[in-house]
Amino acid sequence: MKTIKYLSLLSFPIFFLFLTSFVDIEDIEDCEDEDFLDECAEVIDGYKFLKANLITIDDESKIEYKSVFSKGSTYMLTACNIGEGALKVTLYDRNKKRVMSNFIRSKYYPSVTYPCTATGVYYLKYEFTAGNGCGVGIIGFKK
Repeated sequence: MKTIKYLSLLSFPIFFLFLTSFVDIEDIEDCEDEDFLDECAEVIDGYKFLKANLITIDDESKIEYKSVFSKGSTYMLTACNIGEGALKVTLYDRNKKRVMSNFIRSKYYPSVTYPCTATGVYYLKYEFTAGNGCGVGIIGFKK
């Protein structure tokens, strides 16, 4: 069991180095800047903060996070990024069926709401519309 724990700890620095080889290190620092994160968090005003997903990917990649949503709650998904293009977030249910996105008919929305109708694991897939980049996806909720 200890071996697995140590391997997990060792894999993060290697993964971070791999990731930074595709993205300008200054962009990563900008995305971790408190002012940037605070500005993005303002969008969820009126919702309780649930989670922030730091996104750093290259043009060919997508990153996926999962989160448990509860029936009867409304969730706000935000997508803020630094650089060109926009950060697209797509929500999938437990069966990986597309539920919604912040790109609707080719129009970008920095935040979208989802009234949850079934408790379970939901998947959030993030991708950039143009070029390398970094950003943050913030999830808020209210009953």
